[in-house]
Amino acid sequence: MAGAGRTGKPRLAVVFGHGVTVRELLRYGQDLADLILIFDGEDAALADLRLALQDVVECVEYQAGDESAIRDWHQRAPLDAITTFAENKVWLTARIAELLGLQYHTLDCARALTDKAAQRAALARAGLGLEFRVAKNAREAASLVRELGVRCVVKPVSGMGSSCVFAADPADALAALAYPPQTYPAVVEVRLEGSGHPQSDLLADMVSVETVSPMAGRTTSEPPTGSASPSHSACGQSAEWYRSKCAPGPVRRSTTGPA
Repeated sequence: MAGAGRTGKPRLAVVFGHGVTVRELLRYGQDLADLILIFDGEDAALADLRLALQDVVECVEYQAGDESAIRDWHQRAPLDAITTFAENKVWLTARIAELLGLQYHTLDCARALTDKAAQRAALARAGLGLEFRVAKNAREAASLVRELGVRCVVKPVSGMGSSCVFAADPADALAALAYPPQTYPAVVEVRLEGSGHPQSDLLADMVSVETVSPMAGRTTSEPPTGSASPSHSACGQSAEWYRSKCAPGPVRRSTTGPA
């Protein structure tokens, strides 16, 4: 292990974001490794969470354009591995892994995983997938729905939580003009028509991606509107819970970035 931490376990960095609750990550991650949370300095929504957690787990802030800081930090206490549970942090995780010489997805792979247009193009090159187009704005989306001539789905090229995802019908293609600006650029693709999942109205009877999260003893689906994750809205409570249940003692901390 290149950077075994104070417990002798491997040092694992998780680039944090929407996708896993703080409670799950800290409780189970600490059993496997000395956990370090890396926060995107450009993501203002995570600032309060980082401040709430900095006393119970090692936190590092990554600032784009200041790559030397995280390289220096890594040289002083090398990481063994890096990952993320947040779809919108996959590319950033790939970038940090490349900077630090750690194994992870390549940047091209990370883009194909998170950019729906790039992903559909890759599938098309392999002879897979359904017909799709990319719309830069609402007028293009309406035109493309009419061009495809069947029921479609319009969704952001980069998005998560089913936010700004709309079913579109060529008979009412102008409805796309009312979609919010953050929908674009968008993929416009043929809609898969399913018959429903036998276990839940929230799931489809086809390959899909659903997120469920155990909180307060319950397993619930993430809101379809892509609203704030429990890991953000309950960051203070989760940090307090971890202090009382799992904290192994003093931890190293970084409040303003790699130091």
